[in-house]
Amino acid sequence: MAKLSYEDKVYLEKYLQMESGWVLDFSNESLKRFIHENIKLDFSDKKFDVYGSSKAKRLRAFWDQESDYTMGKLLKSMILYYRAKKIVNPSLFNATDELELHVEKIAEKLFQEGVSPHVEAITPNVDETDFAKLAISIKEYIERNQPELALDRLHTFFMKFVRALCNRHQIEFSNSESLNAIFGKYLKFVTRLEIVESEMTISILKYSINLLEKFNDVRNNKSLAHDNKILNYKESLYIFDALARLKAFIDGLEEEISIQNQKGSDSKSFGFEDLFI
Repeated sequence: MAKLSYEDKVYLEKYLQMESGWVLDFSNESLKRFIHENIKLDFSDKKFDVYGSSKAKRLRAFWDQESDYTMGKLLKSMILYYRAKKIVNPSLFNATDELELHVEKIAEKLFQEGVSPHVEAITPNVDETDFAKLAISIKEYIERNQPELALDRLHTFFMKFVRALCNRHQIEFSNSESLNAIFGKYLKFVTRLEIVESEMTISILKYSINLLEKFNDVRNNKSLAHDNKILNYKESLYIFDALARLKAFIDGLEEEISIQNQKGSDSKSFGFEDLFI
């Protein structure tokens, strides 16, 4: 259930023009399509009929049943839609700047307080269809407030991610090596580059090897990878957040490595003839 105060609902009702049972200028079909395209949920599901069948009543049921993150993400999409429509039809889309600011704050609050603010870190770093499908699958579970169902896919995602890093930097490994072992090799490579400034950060990264070793056990014995009793919600979410933050930090390191490599390439291209330009 999205955490909306009475005041939040007043602002949303006004902004989305829900007083007469409508939601902006959407038809039943266009609203269903809009919601599916933006958050991959079926707005025609009968569970949203609890207050009635109008679009506004179904949206009220939606925000009473869906998570903070899901509602926040939908509101962000609706704000972008509203702004586009305001340009072409200002007579209908005429919310004041003050009202729009209130709605933006509501959307951001829900989005940040949602199931995991780190879910956007789960993006593929190589052009591989299976990798992209994994990322989409993980995000869908997290957005549905089911992190415990995402853990086996997250392990596969991390295995692909770390192997791709090693391939990128020509770090040798075998397919029989565990996730934590391969990550340890990548970390040695990063340490040699001296792009990490503090010893504390290095220590945290080294401890991540242990975390990934424990993740092997979670994947094998507490996830849907096998016929297991799955891990409880709170611990599943905690594990997801920790690993998503690790992935986001590594993405930042890779950006720094790319910048350093580019600087090195530029300096090598400077030759004797450049002195006469």
